[in-house]
Amino acid sequence: KITQTPLSHLTSTHIAKYRDDRLKQVAPGTVRRELSIFSHALETARKEWDYYLPSNPVAGIRKPPEPKGRDRRLEGDEEQRLLDGCMRSTNHWLLPLVCFALETAMRRGELLALEWKDVHVAQSWVHLPDTKNGSPRDVPLSPKAQAILTDLPHDLSGRVFPVHFEALKGLWRRAIERAGIQDLHFHDL
Repeated sequence: KITQTPLSHLTSTHIAKYRDDRLKQVAPGTVRRELSIFSHALETARKEWDYYLPSNPVAGIRKPPEPKGRDRRLEGDEEQRLLDGCMRSTNHWLLPLVCFALETAMRRGELLALEWKDVHVAQSWVHLPDTKNGSPRDVPLSPKAQAILTDLPHDLSGRVFPVHFEALKGLWRRAIERAGIQDLHFHDL
């Protein structure tokens, strides 16, 4: 096992065996991320902690292929069916959340973390202080996105869409079932 190999004896062969074993258990993208973490940890040990390694053994192996990104989009009448399915939800935040996602292309995590203090409706933008890549960014608002925000009640939490991540998964699943839509992820919006 790779965990039982001293770092000074770790070779590309060990890493390649780990890669091949992991590919039998998880997706290639997961293995790529794990190898990236290993590589970074080994480089940190070499460069910052003066740990002697002749080279980074991760650098010498082939990485699993980059997974093909999803390209699923709403087709035909699916958008209207989705909105109808959201409208029939008992949760009054779902419809405006989905409409806002469609209008802004913001990620689910960005939407659920959005706070009113970062919303500038009159200036037509929202500020995202914490994004997936770690850099803040500003998102322009279309007139429709502005109208959605203007019509929303303000929750005491300060969040624009006070829906828990786990709750949204169930709300989403039920909405697409009501809409009769197959293989649509929230991220596809």
